[in-house]
Amino acid sequence: VVRSVSRATPKPTTSQRGSNRFSRKMTTVDVNGRPRMITLGMAAVLEILRRRPQGIERLELYQHIGELGPVKKCSVWGMVRRLREWLKTAYVLPDGWDPIREEFQGEVASKLAICPRRLVILSLNIPDPLLAAAECAEPFREWDISHDTGEGKVRRSSRVFLRGAIHQVAFSDATVLEMVKAGEPVPLADVESRFRALGFGPTTVLSAVRDARRFLRRVFELPETVDPLPVTGSPKGPGAQGRGMVTIELPK
Repeated sequence: VVRSVSRATPKPTTSQRGSNRFSRKMTTVDVNGRPRMITLGMAAVLEILRRRPQGIERLELYQHIGELGPVKKCSVWGMVRRLREWLKTAYVLPDGWDPIREEFQGEVASKLAICPRRLVILSLNIPDPLLAAAECAEPFREWDISHDTGEGKVRRSSRVFLRGAIHQVAFSDATVLEMVKAGEPVPLADVESRFRALGFGPTTVLSAVRDARRFLRRVFELPETVDPLPVTGSPKGPGAQGRGMVTIELPK
């Protein structure tokens, strides 16, 4: 189910502890060869369920999640509920299919012996063909770029696989990176033509180049003095938009 997690989940410090840490921080998992965004808490629950195909008792699941830092029981059950909906969307499951099976396994005495506690076993319930497709998916390669699509239109969001991690970037920025990643100079007019065909305005080109430049500096940890995406032959003044060449120059 989980082929790769782009960021590690180290044990939190005192200042990081708390249930909000799981709901706010995001990571990515590979589902059928495509990166999907997911919260750290949901990714942790998914990984535990994947490693326990025979199922895991709800209280034991809570204890495993608690090893990553103090969390409330209600937070864990909320993660399970949201993960169930996430799996339905990620695997495009048919209506009525429950991706997380809950089985009642009897009762045991509670700590206070006032009333018995229900034993509920949770386990993944993904159709075998979908699991097989996930296991056989090709690994990501450096500079793999994927654009989210829906209803025949390109959404303004994309993902770029660089330096062992999947980064979510604006569609315009990813388009610039996609055109220059081969290392050959690309005319800004060609970039503008592609943007116009997708409904973007002409002023998007240079701003997308500027944002993509900042993205490369952050990913490759470059100083501000280094320009990984230089633009040459672009004069100033009216009519300069779409003139010049853009190329990628990353340090070896």
